[in-house]
Amino acid sequence: MLAAWDQACVVRAGFDTTADSGYGVKEAADAVSRIAEATVRYGSDQLGRGTVVLLGQAVRSMGTGPAADRRAHLVSSFTKTLADKLTGLTETWPDLVEAADLPMVHKVVGLAMAGHTDLLTWRDEFGPVPEGEHHAMTAALALTAEFVDLVDGPGACGRRLLAELENDLG
Repeated sequence: MLAAWDQACVVRAGFDTTADSGYGVKEAADAVSRIAEATVRYGSDQLGRGTVVLLGQAVRSMGTGPAADRRAHLVSSFTKTLADKLTGLTETWPDLVEAADLPMVHKVVGLAMAGHTDLLTWRDEFGPVPEGEHHAMTAALALTAEFVDLVDGPGACGRRLLAELENDLG
């Protein structure tokens, strides 16, 4: 899971954004090393599955935090904004995001927003996460983290995801 988060942070660092991903050159290089090690150890399919879990948690986290009371109107427009940004990435980063992979990403985000808590079991019904879809999910996670951090402050999304992961692990 941490390697899946690293992937999203590295992608986010590559975006031209107003939010700070917290990943400079050294941090990105360290993250790439951890991602490579995790890919060898667990396989890219497991990284893809981890990204599905983290994306769902990040989307669900938008209903929590210090701005939860003013967030309702933001969340209502989030899906459209995310879809527009991902579609834009198909043109600016075609090696990362392909249009054919976006329907599954939109479905995962929609289910997470509706409160579905077992996205991984649902996604597993469709077989292994293909590489292109994994990349699109990673981009969606990066954009979601950016949104959460813009609303709740730098690093808020990462702290929530890592705290939830720690709670899940015991």
